[in-house]
Amino acid sequence: MKKSELFEEIADIFELEEEVNEETTISVDSLALLSLIAFFDENFGMQLTGSDTKNVSKVTDLIKIAGPEKFS
Repeated sequence: MKKSELFEEIADIFELEEEVNEETTISVDSLALLSLIAFFDENFGMQLTGSDTKNVSKVTDLIKIAGPEKFS
């Protein structure tokens, strides 16, 4: 997956209007968590949990969880 595609998905999930990049600050609430769980399952075959995201504060944290090698 291209990082630009991830950034578009993150903007949709978190309803962000500004341009998203690796340093964009995010806050994972329950609705965003459900969307992230579905997104990670569909795109990376990963079973994301709430404990996986408890220390997420930036988009780069999600990239680390998925694995940076999965992005071009």
